[in-house]
Amino acid sequence: MFQHLSRLIQRIATPARAWACLALLLATMALVNLADLPCTGPRLSHLTAGRTFLDLRWYYTSREAWTAVSGYGPTGRATCLGFYATWDVAIPLLAFGFSAMALTLLWDHPGPRRCFLLAPSAALGFDLLENGLLALVILRFPAPSVALAAAAGVVTALKWVAYALCLGLVAAGAGIYANLSARNRLKPPSLITRRPPCGAVM
Repeated sequence: MFQHLSRLIQRIATPARAWACLALLLATMALVNLADLPCTGPRLSHLTAGRTFLDLRWYYTSREAWTAVSGYGPTGRATCLGFYATWDVAIPLLAFGFSAMALTLLWDHPGPRRCFLLAPSAALGFDLLENGLLALVILRFPAPSVALAAAAGVVTALKWVAYALCLGLVAAGAGIYANLSARNRLKPPSLITRRPPCGAVM
């Protein structure tokens, strides 16, 4: 499966597309966190007296999830559902697109590249699973959803671990690439292997 995914991303990955994904990701995250638009963080904060989305926390217990969901109120819960179905689908997809293309471009060996694609794939999967679990908790309210809320907290923590791993791999690849580029630029001309001209006496 990851072999096919690696080949697909390798075909479409270019520096321009990776940078475009990163720019769209940062712009979308800025809108979600700064702009008072439907289903964004500022809108939820305005409707619920300062509360934020659960998936912005590093981890939460089932009790903390229940307290947050009950404190949102009907309008806040509707805002959360809209967020999980729109913004919080676009952001993971853009993050996957950028990290997968960046890892493909920075790590040129097919073996590590396929292994490293596990990180953005896991981050995408955990993020979307988290959305589904939290949406179910909200839709079932006021019925108790202890198991679903507890599972959502664990998945949220795993999501952040996967995203941190993606960031670390991209940073490591960029550092190695920059180091190799600098070494090649600084290499003395006498150390560069060149093919002698035809007829040259060695």
